[in-house]
Amino acid sequence: STAASAPSATDLCGAGQAWRYSPLASACYVLLGGGAPRNRSFAIASCSAISARLPETDSQAAIDGLRLTLNGMGFGGDELWLGGDNSTSTSDAVWIQRSGIAIANCNAAFATVCEKPVPKCDPSAISGYNPGTMTATNVTNNKAYYNLFNIGLESSLRCLPGFFRERDSPTATVATPTLSSSGQSVNTMLCGYNMSGSAYSPVVLQGFVEQCYPIRCATAQLKADIRIPNVEPYDSQITASHFNYSQRFYVTCNRGYVSYKNTSSITSPVECGQNYMDPTMGEWVPFDLNTCQAVKCPDISDYINTEQAVAYKADNRINQKQYSEFQSSSYPYYPNRVYIKCSTPGYFFDDRQFEKTIGCDLLNGSLIEGAWTGVLGTKLSLLKSAQCIEVSCDTDILIPKTAAGLAMLESLNYKSNAVISFDNGTVVNTNASSVNNQELMPYKTVLTFFCQDGMDTGTGAPIALCRSSGDWNLSSLPTCT
Repeated sequence: STAASAPSATDLCGAGQAWRYSPLASACYVLLGGGAPRNRSFAIASCSAISARLPETDSQAAIDGLRLTLNGMGFGGDELWLGGDNSTSTSDAVWIQRSGIAIANCNAAFATVCEKPVPKCDPSAISGYNPGTMTATNVTNNKAYYNLFNIGLESSLRCLPGFFRERDSPTATVATPTLSSSGQSVNTMLCGYNMSGSAYSPVVLQGFVEQCYPIRCATAQLKADIRIPNVEPYDSQITASHFNYSQRFYVTCNRGYVSYKNTSSITSPVECGQNYMDPTMGEWVPFDLNTCQAVKCPDISDYINTEQAVAYKADNRINQKQYSEFQSSSYPYYPNRVYIKCSTPGYFFDDRQFEKTIGCDLLNGSLIEGAWTGVLGTKLSLLKSAQCIEVSCDTDILIPKTAAGLAMLESLNYKSNAVISFDNGTVVNTNASSVNNQELMPYKTVLTFFCQDGMDTGTGAPIALCRSSGDWNLSSLPTCT
């Protein structure tokens, strides 16, 4: 007869003892003497007398199987002897139910559990099973075990990473085979056994096994319309028509770029991976092919006075890509230029410049480390100490502080009086010739001059406004005629 499930301990282990069969460990166990302690030599002899041995925990499945079997026995003790080679001439392994394997003196006394190994199914007997493309997966107590062909265990025959079945495609129309005569569904197997008298032999019970095919990535696209960015020519690296899953080739990054896997290297991999949406398809990794990433420069805040100034935009000096104030995380990378301004509106730097510019480049002598440099007239060494001051306009530009300035006012046919109106509401009446006594006028200051009686500029009274750009709205004062 064929036993397809719930193996009998009597069939597999024999009669005469209270054997318990563990499918995980592929072994039968029995507790001797009700768990009465005995030394190691006595324990070995006791197991040998019933054609058994001390338990051998040579795999995680064997450990878990032993633990589950002891729990099923209601084992109330703590320690029991294990088999295997002696650790020393005077000590050997012992199982501690609460913590696992330990070492104990051979003359100590512990409970004795005997183990009798049970033959397994031969995986080569599974029709259609290919261990090079598949793995047998069993789940016991919510834990996965792989390639256990033990009597009583049912396994799913799944594709290994890098392989797929036709039905895995989201557009597949593959019909599902019916249950096998043994009741197994597609891509599953159960290790059962046949009895002949009192003897048994393992037998494979299986459903139809679908083949697994390799996932592949075509290289033609990398030589044509889809190119890997920021790398040196690489066509010589990909002479094959395709790469299988997990196969890779290496490229050399352009200047200013390093590997996304290792920022200390300018050599970076491109690997054949699996498409997330369609697991039957290969996909190059990284998915956007940006295997070389831009070198990063140090934190910008180390180079500017963050209490007064802020980096507010950037651009790539090679491809002119722009980054707004909301993309500041993209600023500190090669080959970007970063623009810095005073954080308070109406202020500029103490050299009367509204903007400073720094560029991310490579540190001298390095291919992998970034460093900031001053560009477009910015001195990096002075940037940290630069102060922001209120925007103002230079009165000397309108009326030079020279005799020629006084003569100019007369030639413009202005009256001798003028009015200075400040943004805070203060109004100062003064002599026109004294307007330039204050060299710098604050932002929004208005200078009002008056034409001699009967004269006009043609555009109204001569008025100069200090603009937010730090210059006057007039390049020169108009003449009254």
